[in-house]
Amino acid sequence: MIKNTDLETFYNRIDGRIQLIGSYLNNSDKLPKIIKSCRLKPYSIFSDHFQNKVVFEPHWVDEFGNSLKIKNKSFNIILNDTEINKNTKISSDLFFGNSIEVIAKNSKCVLVINFECNQRCYLVSFYGNDGYLRCFFYYKVIAQISPVLLGINTLVDFFENIHNIIKENINKNKMDLLIKLDVLDCIVCWDPVGWQDHIKGDCK
Repeated sequence: MIKNTDLETFYNRIDGRIQLIGSYLNNSDKLPKIIKSCRLKPYSIFSDHFQNKVVFEPHWVDEFGNSLKIKNKSFNIILNDTEINKNTKISSDLFFGNSIEVIAKNSKCVLVINFECNQRCYLVSFYGNDGYLRCFFYYKVIAQISPVLLGINTLVDFFENIHNIIKENINKNKMDLLIKLDVLDCIVCWDPVGWQDHIKGDCK
């Protein structure tokens, strides 16, 4: 299904499924936005079990090989899920492969997380003008990573602070990052091009 349409049209077609997940987990406001912004897709479209009617989708996947599984009104993120179809890794992001500078210029705001470590280490997540998240992790080199590594609670808090005019500190105690490092601070601001101004250079 997704092979024959653009991503926005695809999400419009499955909006009923996305809203159903939000209602099931009692978060009809933020969770649908998280599913779309992370470009999560129902796994059924890759396994020949996709149905045209609105059904509950318990398994969602991203373009980095990760799964989000929903059961008993809770969710579980499985990183590098070896049991899913490799076709899930085909990127549907029009900005995939662009430099971090280009992505910053085409974004609404940025989330910057500084970590406690002995070398420069931080995570930068851009919320694009198109409504999609693009995340980068810096440890010696910059690498693009999956937005789901931020964790669902972190993403909920991010979207709660996304409309602040200048910048807002996010409570690090509410975060559920899947990157197991100690967080120094976390900032959301409306200056994605100036994201480097919020980085603590030495991370000491």
